[in-house]
Amino acid sequence: MLKTKSVYSAVAENDGMRILASRFRGRGMSSTLYDVWMPSLGPSERLLKAVQAGTITWAVPRRLWLPMLLAGLFGAGFAAFFQFTPILAERRGTVSAGYQYLRGRDLIISVNQNVPTCVAAGTNNGCRPNPAFANNSQYSPLAHSNYHGAHLSFVQRPAWWGNYRVSYTLSKSMDDVGQSFFSSPIDPYDISKDWGRSDDDQRHRLVVFGSVNSPAGPAASAWEHLSHGFQLSGVVRAYSALPLNITSGVTTIAGTAGRPVVNGEFIGRNTGTGPDFFSLSLRVSRAFALGHGVKLDALVEGFNLTNRVNVVTVNSNFGPGAYPTNPSPTFGQVTAVGDPRSFQLGARVRF
Repeated sequence: MLKTKSVYSAVAENDGMRILASRFRGRGMSSTLYDVWMPSLGPSERLLKAVQAGTITWAVPRRLWLPMLLAGLFGAGFAAFFQFTPILAERRGTVSAGYQYLRGRDLIISVNQNVPTCVAAGTNNGCRPNPAFANNSQYSPLAHSNYHGAHLSFVQRPAWWGNYRVSYTLSKSMDDVGQSFFSSPIDPYDISKDWGRSDDDQRHRLVVFGSVNSPAGPAASAWEHLSHGFQLSGVVRAYSALPLNITSGVTTIAGTAGRPVVNGEFIGRNTGTGPDFFSLSLRVSRAFALGHGVKLDALVEGFNLTNRVNVVTVNSNFGPGAYPTNPSPTFGQVTAVGDPRSFQLGARVRF
């Protein structure tokens, strides 16, 4: 069910998700009056001024603009993402589910065009196709990728003073070229040997956001002067482990970074398990009315409040030992981590 009403109307129990469909947002308008702002779905400036001037009534733009709003809300979602979004007005919530598929073709990869075919000895120059030159790497559009992603989210405003959103993505990203600008295949004659998980492939991504706020209207009593204008919001992010490309530290005959060998074949690219990620952040803010539509927002923000050590990179050099039983002593050691717990103070003026 879709209803239209003024954004300044009081929040009702059966409003559901409040979407501000206006190209302009009034000065000092509190974000507690709506859940999502979609300026591109709002009526034109000319139509809006006609309503404000009393030249036409609200019934006219509603008849002209409502079909466009419906198309914008639902038509584009199906076309781009195969998205299904039922609005649960009775529970003041919205469930969205979607599937996304992306395919990449002709991705740039650095490929050696003059690969040695034997071990260099004396003057044979590695038995290269062109013995007069060494390696000749050229950027060629030979790589591919694909992405499958299922998205699920739930948004709810259980009461006027709070709302929350839960988003989950299950995805799989595959390719045969790394994100490094100088990424080269382990076998220039068969790029498919590098087909594996993308460098940024994360199967599971969970994000939970929520906020609660005190009344934002004018204060009459001493208690209201103390309690009005506060907002507490937080976000939790949890991502599963990234892949890890395990190398051997030995350069192949083609001049690329080698990987451990099992039964005469290189192990797959990005077959190892890298670091995962978790973060909890909170923000407390309060709005102060300065008069004439001007407001001052004072805020305190805290990041990574659990002070979790989020590993960024680890040593992926397994060494020349037998895989997987004889790794290098430094294999898997952490080489970089993310930011520790931190806080910041801020202020902004709205007018």
